[in-house]
Amino acid sequence: MGKNNRIPLVSVCCMTYNHDKFISQCLDGIIQQKGNFSIEILIHDDASSDHTRQIIEFYRDKYPDIIKPLYQEINQYSRGVNIWNTYMFPLVKGEYIAICDGDDYWIDQYKLEKQITFLQKYADYNLVYTNKIVINELGTRVIRNHPKYLSGNLFVNLLSGGNPITTSTVCIRTHDAFEIMDIVNSIPFRTVMGDLQLWLALAIKGKFKYLAFKSTVYRLSSISLSHSLSVNREIRFSKHEYFIKKYFADIFQVNIDKNILERTYYKNTIRRLFSFRKEIFLSYVFKSVKKDPFLIFDIKIITLVGVKLLKSIL
Repeated sequence: MGKNNRIPLVSVCCMTYNHDKFISQCLDGIIQQKGNFSIEILIHDDASSDHTRQIIEFYRDKYPDIIKPLYQEINQYSRGVNIWNTYMFPLVKGEYIAICDGDDYWIDQYKLEKQITFLQKYADYNLVYTNKIVINELGTRVIRNHPKYLSGNLFVNLLSGGNPITTSTVCIRTHDAFEIMDIVNSIPFRTVMGDLQLWLALAIKGKFKYLAFKSTVYRLSSISLSHSLSVNREIRFSKHEYFIKKYFADIFQVNIDKNILERTYYKNTIRRLFSFRKEIFLSYVFKSVKKDPFLIFDIKIITLVGVKLLKSIL
């Protein structure tokens, strides 16, 4: 991979906050990408209070043509600012944008080359994503229930089902991202999510491709999976998903039954909480079924409950 002052073909956007334990692994995975192209790494540090900034400075000194930091003195995420749209995408110089969050890392050295090759060949696709490995804060692999990986026109699928796309596996065209910024910025409410609205807006314009290889290690939050803060965050994410989907369905006049959106909300929250302690998981399942009895007929929900109960017995 070229490491010089040429205009980069790929701009890798990396958001980080208090990731001093992980950011080196993240940056190494990006820098070690192989291919006959150059990259830039736009790294946004959202006012970290640990040693993340010092580590970024070390990498900038080592790779001054590649590492391009942007430091915040006040945390922007907590203010509801869309970091990508506001701070990162306007600085992009590459023809393609890839994303890797600061606590995730790439494990396939040809990730970008595979994705760029596909996008160069198929103009009607505007997003490529891959499979991933999930680990916890201790580095132990975690098995999580995941929405089915899909390719093609996914707008309706994203509205009515789960989101199969892991952010740190994605590669898109820069001009496609710029074309849909007005749509993303038109959302009239604050959201803790930055990715779903981007995927929905891109899905209106073109097709998505799932490449069946594991390119990325996705790290679960360092907050304990039994911690109430983590539980509340997962539920809050599902609520924001619901409002974003409803907004896109309304403005693009997609005729989706409100009950389907609500049922998807419950199912996605249950899926998210599957890795938590069985009493937390089962408590939410029973509350959800009480609100929507038809969930009990969903084979995925039955399977999740069965697996959780079986694990508690064995």
